[in-house]
Amino acid sequence: MFSTRVTPGLLMARINSEAYAPVHTAAEAQLRSSGLTVSSLGDVVDKPINNSIRNVAAELDAPGATVPMFRPADMSDGWLSIESAPRLRVDFERTHAKARVYPGDLALGIAGTVGEVGRVPSSTTHGNINGSCARIAPKDSYKGYLHGFLRSRYGQSSLMRWAVGAVQKHINLEDLPGVLIAAPASEQARLYIGNKVRQAEALRTAASINRDTAHQAILGDSTFELEPSFSEAPRRIDATDVSDVSLDPSFVRATRGHRLVPSGLPLAEMANSCKCGEPIRADERQPGPYPYYGASGPIDVHDAYNFDGEFLVVAQDGSIGCVDVARGRFWGNNHVWVLSLGRGYDLDAVALYLRDYYPYWSGATTGSVVPKVTSKNLLRVCLPEAVAKEGAGIGPPWRRAVEQSAFAKRLTTAARFLVEALLERKVTEADLIAAHKSPEADRSLSERLTVDGLDAPGTEPLFTDLDRLEVLLNEAQAKETE
Repeated sequence: MFSTRVTPGLLMARINSEAYAPVHTAAEAQLRSSGLTVSSLGDVVDKPINNSIRNVAAELDAPGATVPMFRPADMSDGWLSIESAPRLRVDFERTHAKARVYPGDLALGIAGTVGEVGRVPSSTTHGNINGSCARIAPKDSYKGYLHGFLRSRYGQSSLMRWAVGAVQKHINLEDLPGVLIAAPASEQARLYIGNKVRQAEALRTAASINRDTAHQAILGDSTFELEPSFSEAPRRIDATDVSDVSLDPSFVRATRGHRLVPSGLPLAEMANSCKCGEPIRADERQPGPYPYYGASGPIDVHDAYNFDGEFLVVAQDGSIGCVDVARGRFWGNNHVWVLSLGRGYDLDAVALYLRDYYPYWSGATTGSVVPKVTSKNLLRVCLPEAVAKEGAGIGPPWRRAVEQSAFAKRLTTAARFLVEALLERKVTEADLIAAHKSPEADRSLSERLTVDGLDAPGTEPLFTDLDRLEVLLNEAQAKETE
């Protein structure tokens, strides 16, 4: 608990002590002393702040449903995922049009994941939200800026001052219009920050197209008939089907299934090496520059590495079927296999196929208590040659998508950092206006951004290659105008 004196200017229509936590009162004091225009959320929206009904479970993904219904679970890194959102029927959704969201609108988590923000992508005409979200429809010049502000530590503090509930925090819908907002009076300054979000969306859209291209290349050249499971089609096992590892039907199915793979190549033929990672206790890991890989992918960072190069990182246990590509220096723990592939094979294409399309992982797994993929079983895994070989048109678009997505994430972060820098007087409205008008000033300001904020000493730049970012943005924007 805490004890603090609250000045009259920071009092609000709340008697709960959490609303006056020092972290919140200090954040509001910073808003009011920033020199920016302080208003409320209700002043910067075009439409009333609404949410939808809660009891829609029976309507989700009903036959003929096409309209995405966004939930807090569909928010990630400031964006809404159309792919993960369930669907509503058009006629049902029409009865809840007051909670429709359109491209550029924000869905704000008000129950469960309080304060989570997701921007509606331009790849949908409209969607709807469930009762755990609020629809925020910013005025045009606030669309990108408000996204950055609400995700900043000051925006999050403004929201959490209104959170209530002892068991599960939530924000009452009627309280949201009163949430404090601080913004530059200049529209150009707001647009400069907002443009970072719009650029991020352009890259996200381009990345989505490239991912689809990679998937279609796999589906177009490597589809084949799957061996049915024994529960679907019971049959006699002959001697050639018997595995020296297990008599489990899933192993027999995998053995037979590999024979159906067109021009199939086992990983044993592709791999130069297959090594187990090394264990390290959590209390021995020290923060550092190197990714730390476990069975579910990169889960931490470490100050040491045990691999350096380009590798497949494959889960041994736990997240069976999780496959990543690691480049450079990293630490792989004892729950992963780390494979290097020979020349002529495309690392990213192999990883994508194993992760999303390989159908026989259960036939590579042994152990009843802790299922595990042994190196012997892993090296038997078979892929179509049309996927594994370089030049199949899978790896290049996938790598481009990864690059575009990484830059998009950093642009979204840049918008948040610029809001915080503006509130902390590290930059002025005049600086933002100049950067909005001049590419040189924009570049100069971008060079000051680090992974810890603006002008944070001794940390990695947020954008390590601004020239490459410019190339990708020009490509993405050219695609938008086609």
